[in-house]
Amino acid sequence: MADILYLVSFLDGPAPSGEVANPCFEECLHLTLLPSFSIPDASLPEFRRLLNTLTPWFRPPVLFPTEEALFGPKQDIPVKKVASLAEGEDNCIHLYHRSVLEALHHLGGSVKEPHFTGGKFSPHVSYLDSWKPFSLDSVTLVHHREGFGRGIVNLANYYFGG
Repeated sequence: MADILYLVSFLDGPAPSGEVANPCFEECLHLTLLPSFSIPDASLPEFRRLLNTLTPWFRPPVLFPTEEALFGPKQDIPVKKVASLAEGEDNCIHLYHRSVLEALHHLGGSVKEPHFTGGKFSPHVSYLDSWKPFSLDSVTLVHHREGFGRGIVNLANYYFGG
């Protein structure tokens, strides 16, 4: 299995591929589309090809904060839950999440904490000060490094279609 990976959307825009970002991306303004997961090394190229094909099929989601909540193991991380802005698109972000999750499972991958996925997926943004709507233009596949030199490496950015 490959190392720990995440699929996230950085609200301040994606960092260039290969760049080491914030030492802990949990501190960056982001929305997690797929929490920590692993996939067999041999399947990672196919998963990346799939993201490259799948993501442009989805229009950039326009989201708005709906309510404040506390997340995390100790329920001490303030977040704002978000939903789709456009009528009839409530499940757009959920559909993208489920499509990626299904592909991951099909390729032999697994999510570390599956109780945060599928029907229990609750899109939210940590450290968001504003209640204004915002859009996601891309998702980033990140490799979460642990130990010495801990941080994340952006493996690739995938852009939503128009």
